[in-house]
Amino acid sequence: MGVARFGWRGTVLRNRVVCAVSVVLLLPACGDGSDSGGGGGASAELQDVSLGVIHSVKFSFLPTHLAKELGYFEEFGLNATLEPIGAGIDTLEAQIAGETDVNPHGPSPAVVNASGSGSPLKIVFSPASRLSPIIVARDDIESCEDLRGGTVATDGPGGLSHSVMEAFLASCGININQDVELFIGSPSDFGPVLAEGTAQAAGQEIDDEIAIEDQFGIELNQLANSWEIADFHYQSVVVREQDLESNRDVIVRVVAAIMKANRWLNDPANREEAIDLAVELGTLGQTREAMEEAYDTYVGTIFPETCAEALDVGQYESTADLQRELGNLTGDFVFEDVVAMDVCEEAEALVDS
Repeated sequence: MGVARFGWRGTVLRNRVVCAVSVVLLLPACGDGSDSGGGGGASAELQDVSLGVIHSVKFSFLPTHLAKELGYFEEFGLNATLEPIGAGIDTLEAQIAGETDVNPHGPSPAVVNASGSGSPLKIVFSPASRLSPIIVARDDIESCEDLRGGTVATDGPGGLSHSVMEAFLASCGININQDVELFIGSPSDFGPVLAEGTAQAAGQEIDDEIAIEDQFGIELNQLANSWEIADFHYQSVVVREQDLESNRDVIVRVVAAIMKANRWLNDPANREEAIDLAVELGTLGQTREAMEEAYDTYVGTIFPETCAEALDVGQYESTADLQRELGNLTGDFVFEDVVAMDVCEEAEALVDS
């Protein structure tokens, strides 16, 4: 086993990520931030900022979209453009290349791994700090052990879905590189892949699972919640070090807007409106039932309201330990060198003022 079968974008994606990380120290800075205020058609009172977001919108990706929808970016003086890019790995590559100003959806395991290769990326917040994916499988698969010799779908080495699946399989002694075959592609491909039986399991969100069952008329088993598999970090708001030096104030205000959105989302008084917005903003055809289940599962669990919750040193070190154990992190991870806690704290002070 261990011979990967790649989805239509898998080989390209994996190669692009490897190249992006390997040349990361050679990339030029993306401007000096001098044109960020009021130009390019934006109102003179607002500063332009681009955020590279994952192209699909599911419940765990909501905070950044809510910050836009609820007007929090404008409240903090920003004209924010959300640029749909691809999966989490794609947004990270775009950030490294300087194609966007801020990446709110950086997969934390990949950011940790990149830090070991001398990446200039800095973590400033987290829209969702605890892992949200669940391991779902076709109804003939009832346990981790049942996947030995089968095929699992992931987003490829370095991706969040891959990391979750790798940790899940390791929990029952299955080596993802030797004991299963891989279908590597975008998580948006996993529904058809599971329905066709090309793969027997994948890491998905709760609203994904319900949408897949409704669309394809199949039943899936939930084998595990990711936060039960490993206490590693989910998503990080990521910027390049040179952009942080030149455009710090804008980045602080981006963090403030997303943090305020998290607080709004966690407020029980906003439950019905939050679910309405989740259905409206969702791009995978999620029903209200799916978003209600996602809300009741995730809210109060994965969306941090403070810097202490968002940037927990234990979670990041646990992530580094697991990635080192799996052979993905080859260098050192030093929390204080990668996480710009002071930036987050400035943003928190803005939200609290």
